Amino acid sequence: MASLTRRTVLQFVLASPAAAQSAKPRPNILLLLGDNWAYPHASVYGDPVVKTPAFDRIAKEGVLFLHAYAPNPSCSPSRSLLLTGRETHRLGEAASLYGPLAAAVPTYTELLHKSGYHVGFTIKG
Repeated sequence: MASLTRRTVLQFVLASPAAAQSAKPRPNILLLLGDNWAYPHASVYGDPVVKTPAFDRIAKEGVLFLHAYAPNPSCSPSRSLLLTGRETHRLGEAASLYGPLAAAVPTYTELLHKSGYHVGFTIKG
């Protein structure tokens, strides 16, 4: 987790509970986020041209968001909102396209890691 710095932005998170730390089963979490991917451009959303069989399978076996929206009209701040759960006006410099996320702002990935999940990610800064 040391490589996860406040200057990184989540593209996807793969989190699985550490079996040794919990006798009670917890869910595995996979969050996929595609930049500039507009509704309905996936076959599971009803697009008649775009075929996305792998995405469709994951969506059918998990949770597919049907009423999600971007609360900020810019990609980096939207990802910061997703990571932190904070509104744009509470993100400080991270509310702008190239602004860093302050170290004092907790993220869901850090909270998952602290609660015993193994967290993986790809970085898009």
